[in-house]
Amino acid sequence: MRRRSPATYPAAQSCSPPWPAGGALTDSKGRRVSFENCLVILTSNAGAPEMTQARKQVGFNRPTTIGKVQLRELAIDALERQFSPEFLGRLDETIVFNELDLKSAQQIAQRQLTELAARARRRGMKVAFTPAVAKWIASKGYSPDYGARELRRVIQREVETPLSRRMIGRAKGEEGLLRVRVESEGLAIELED
Repeated sequence: MRRRSPATYPAAQSCSPPWPAGGALTDSKGRRVSFENCLVILTSNAGAPEMTQARKQVGFNRPTTIGKVQLRELAIDALERQFSPEFLGRLDETIVFNELDLKSAQQIAQRQLTELAARARRRGMKVAFTPAVAKWIASKGYSPDYGARELRRVIQREVETPLSRRMIGRAKGEEGLLRVRVESEGLAIELED
């Protein structure tokens, strides 16, 4: 039977984890896990609704992004509302990341396309993407409200699925480079010798 992680229980976020000074946890069955040489990273979307709301303020000079100071204040306020002071007091550091922008989304898309090309190469298929592909994917998969979450789905829907169909439908012995590029109606995949 698979054990459920304590972090997946809703009540776990309201209690303080029993991390003793000795740096180890022991469960109810006596199994001990050492945290002596570990770095524990916790992530949260606390404050995300407030950040979205702050970005949508009314006026002619409304910002498309929030300043670093305001972003940190919103995040810390939300953490203090969501978690107990005892829990927050056990954290050594709170890091607030900057908002993603379209340029960052393009870099993420480019990295994911590079990884896709490497996976395809391991399966005997050569794939290359023009620089415009990452930009196109970022424009379809990025939004200020949701960040880059949709990028992966856009790549799956618009790149991986057509590439898989092309791979399955390939004539025996058909080889060459599959170049993915942007056309007016979307992405196109062409075989180059």
